[in-house]
Amino acid sequence: MTAPLQWVRMPERLTALLAGLACFLVVDQLRLLGSPLLSGLIRLETQYYFALIALLLPGVFLIYRSRWAVLDAALGLGAFLAPLWLLHHAEAIANEGWEFLAPDHAVLASSVLWLLVLEAVRRVTGWVLFGIALVFSMYPLFADVMPLMISGMAIGFRETASYHAMSIESIVGLPFRAFASLVIGFGLWCVLQHTGGGNSF
Repeated sequence: MTAPLQWVRMPERLTALLAGLACFLVVDQLRLLGSPLLSGLIRLETQYYFALIALLLPGVFLIYRSRWAVLDAALGLGAFLAPLWLLHHAEAIANEGWEFLAPDHAVLASSVLWLLVLEAVRRVTGWVLFGIALVFSMYPLFADVMPLMISGMAIGFRETASYHAMSIESIVGLPFRAFASLVIGFGLWCVLQHTGGGNSF
């Protein structure tokens, strides 16, 4: 196999590796292995969610590639590192209320994750859903100038980014939590069915 062909297949192999690790994480967290193996590393539910994002989000930039391979690699790396940073600081986020008042480094990680999720939505679904997600995610910045029925108190960019990434009502909202705790289990069952593992059950 020539070197250029190896470089072409590298994103596919990396995506498969991340997906395999995500499957292992899900199987472990759903207690399908009898007892959690990662209990020392993942003690909070939000840590599990951040770990799952870190393993799945980079795949978007590896599968839905642009014309600039370096940009895709940088975005994929950011999509891996930003959730991992939040996972590492999850206890501080919960104990100190960082979703409302975060230090500068937490705001940076939150901003990176928020923008990467928006870019992932654009790549996967197109401009229409991206526009809808962008408008609603930016709403807190302009809530005070909205019509009376939907107006509210505006907050700054720091608070908005922090709330999107570190609260359980935005990126890690109810749809994602349902996916991470329920829907993904059905996905694993489908994988077993297609690989022949379902017959053993």
